[in-house]
Amino acid sequence: VLDDVSDEAGRGDFARDPYWTAASERPVSLMCIPLQLRKRTAGAVIVLENSLAPFVFTHERVAVLRLLSQQVAISLDNSRLFVQYQEMYMEAVAGLLRLLPTGEILQANPACRRMLQIGDGFGAANCRKAFLVFAETGGLERWLGCVASNNGHLEGYEARLADGRGGIIWVSINAKALCNVEGCVSVVEASLHDITAAKQKAELEAERHAAIATSKAKSNFLSVVAHEIRTPLNAILCTAELAQQNATDPQLADHLALIHTAGNRLLTLLNEVLDHSKVEAGKLLLSPKPFRLRAILRDVVHIVSANVGSKVIEVLCEVGADVADELVGDDTRITQCLLNLCHNAIKFTDEGCITIFVSRAECAHLPPTSPRARDAYGLRIEVRDSGSGIDRNSIEHLFEPYRQATASTWRSHGGTGLGLAIVRQLVELMHGEVGVFSEGIGRGATFWFTLQVALDKHAPGAAPNAPCSQTNQSSRITCTDGLHSKRPHATSRAVSPLTSPALEKRLPKHARGSYRILVVEDSETNRKVAGMLCRALGFKNYAFAHDGQMAVEMAEQCKYDVVLMDLHMPVMDGLDATRAIRAQHPKLPVIGVTAAANASERHQCIQVGMDYVVQKPIKRRLLEEALVAALAPDSHCASSRDE
Repeated sequence: VLDDVSDEAGRGDFARDPYWTAASERPVSLMCIPLQLRKRTAGAVIVLENSLAPFVFTHERVAVLRLLSQQVAISLDNSRLFVQYQEMYMEAVAGLLRLLPTGEILQANPACRRMLQIGDGFGAANCRKAFLVFAETGGLERWLGCVASNNGHLEGYEARLADGRGGIIWVSINAKALCNVEGCVSVVEASLHDITAAKQKAELEAERHAAIATSKAKSNFLSVVAHEIRTPLNAILCTAELAQQNATDPQLADHLALIHTAGNRLLTLLNEVLDHSKVEAGKLLLSPKPFRLRAILRDVVHIVSANVGSKVIEVLCEVGADVADELVGDDTRITQCLLNLCHNAIKFTDEGCITIFVSRAECAHLPPTSPRARDAYGLRIEVRDSGSGIDRNSIEHLFEPYRQATASTWRSHGGTGLGLAIVRQLVELMHGEVGVFSEGIGRGATFWFTLQVALDKHAPGAAPNAPCSQTNQSSRITCTDGLHSKRPHATSRAVSPLTSPALEKRLPKHARGSYRILVVEDSETNRKVAGMLCRALGFKNYAFAHDGQMAVEMAEQCKYDVVLMDLHMPVMDGLDATRAIRAQHPKLPVIGVTAAANASERHQCIQVGMDYVVQKPIKRRLLEEALVAALAPDSHCASSRDE
């Protein structure tokens, strides 16, 4: 406060001030008040001047003016805050709105208008009103009720809203109710957060988990169905095969062979359905191991030749001279693909020839720089027949599940329509392709597929890209063992001995009667079948247990040389029974017998201590191999028992 500006001017304090020098009437009294808020200068100053008299700014006037300056500072700060909050309101990501209890929107920021798809001019006299519309009937009332019941403040309320274009969005609402003097809600202030993407992601995740659970339930169901079908099928096939071996009447032998053939067909259909389901569920895995290509081709030719029945068909196989023999791959799945194509050829060929051609192929699906490309070995396998041929318009659908060339195909030849679909799925698992070519009706067909295997580097004399044909010429494999006949309407009895020379040498049949076998099986029918198989293989000393608990008790009371253990039984299953027996008799061989077709159950069998696993329907040869492997003096189990 300057009470006499003339004195100050005399000292030249204002001499250089443009305002001072330009003023027509120079002030006599002067006061400068800085605008302060919360002890901080607001960046502005109020200047008061009086040009009439000195000493006009008394203490009382200064106090009043100071109070006025504070109010000015507050107003300026409020104006600044208003601008800031307005920018936040306009640029907020969340939707901000004020609405009446009727749902009518009074005010909404741009994010809210975009979210709810409402125009910018809502609420104006010439525009229709905008409302907050819940997708469910009564949704607004329920929401307001929740706000009221939470003392007028509610956070995280999730609801579905309808936007202005008829769409549905998920939002999370934070709300605060403003009440009038009567205590009734007059206005609701709310913020909306769009959680549609999060909800969709959660729904997809829930659907994924539901799909996984459904797939697991489907797999479990198929496993149970397979078990229930294989159990009686085991009795049918084993009984028919054993009876066929002892039949002296040719007509009875043919009837038994028919039963055995029909049972095997039923087993094939069951395996096709299970394989298709496994591939669709992504649970069918390849099991690569070393194999001899020409050996499995020879087996395929023999099997196919034995299945031509009364048809006049010759089965041949030709292998290129540059095709290696010692390979690594899933020979089981390769054989399955070949058998499916060959049996399909038999179905549509009444007479003539079925020829398998094997040649080298490029590994087109692998880039040259891929590490696996250096070890990959491509094969192309063709199955040509002289049958009825295929209409070209039907070819593109042949490899689809449950599809056949024509409706009459099923009536004439039967089948599920899964055989070719399984071939395609298996070939794709082996990084190959599949296709078919036919000149037309009556001109035969050629089914082909490529696959990728690897050379067996550990085979004797193995060399990259070296042909394994010893003659360096193409190989020709034919069936010459009398398992089929070219004479029309001829019948055949493919009778093989129960005990091969190799197994007989390891454990002579006359020495098998001294071994005691504990057969654990809950099905009476399968117990009888197991007894018949044991007797047929020379094992005449066996006992039965009806469940796992009974098997554990019998193993404590009597000494046994081997246990045939079923897996699914009441009271105590085979896995728990094996654990209990292993705790008492660590060196007692246990052979698991299961009707399940999945690898996980076989893995469980090995984990609990079973030495071998045999699948139902039980094949005599496989059961004999397992028993001999467990009991022969030179076996690992026998040496373990001697230690």
